[in-house]
Amino acid sequence: MFTDLASGTPFNVCSRISSCKDNIRVIAGTNLPMLLSRLFHRELCLESFIKKMIKDGKENIMVFKKIQKQT
Repeated sequence: MFTDLASGTPFNVCSRISSCKDNIRVIAGTNLPMLLSRLFHRELCLESFIKKMIKDGKENIMVFKKIQKQT
């Protein structure tokens, strides 16, 4: 289950649901690259799938830095 914020209502509800199931994981901090990657890696086993989602999410967090032109 993908949620936006850890400790938010969706995360808390999903955590309660997943605590009763062995095949459900809850991922907080979901971003769009994670969701897109999810579509292409559904065939992975659950643990590999989770690792791939987290890796893809982290790799797509960037800061824009303006480069000033030299005169």
